[in-house]
Amino acid sequence: MRRRLMTLSLVMMVVMFAAALEAVAQAPGTITYQGRLTNASGIMITDSTDIIFNIYDDITGGSSPWTEQIRVGPDSQGVFTVQLGETMPLTNVTFDGTRKWLGLTVGTDIDEMTPRQPINAAPYAIN
Repeated sequence: MRRRLMTLSLVMMVVMFAAALEAVAQAPGTITYQGRLTNASGIMITDSTDIIFNIYDDITGGSSPWTEQIRVGPDSQGVFTVQLGETMPLTNVTFDGTRKWLGLTVGTDIDEMTPRQPINAAPYAIN
């Protein structure tokens, strides 16, 4: 009985250790982004729409080391959620603690929306 209890305890410790290793092995390589689409009059856009996402090192100007185009399907309130980096890995972006900015170009717009949105602490866990 004692041997069986020791074996069971050992197995449980190995399983818990393996689960812990897997949990800290790597942060997900994506960033969740949620937004609401409206037209210039503030009316919700509920049709599928292409959005181009860019990450920058500066709030204005500069070039983007990463870009991804995603077709979003907003709900009845114009709200959508995407996972940035899911189809275009974020490998060209270094999350090293310096400020990063997200720029969006929606639909057939030529110009990127302003101001760019700051990327806050959670995505820095990627690296």
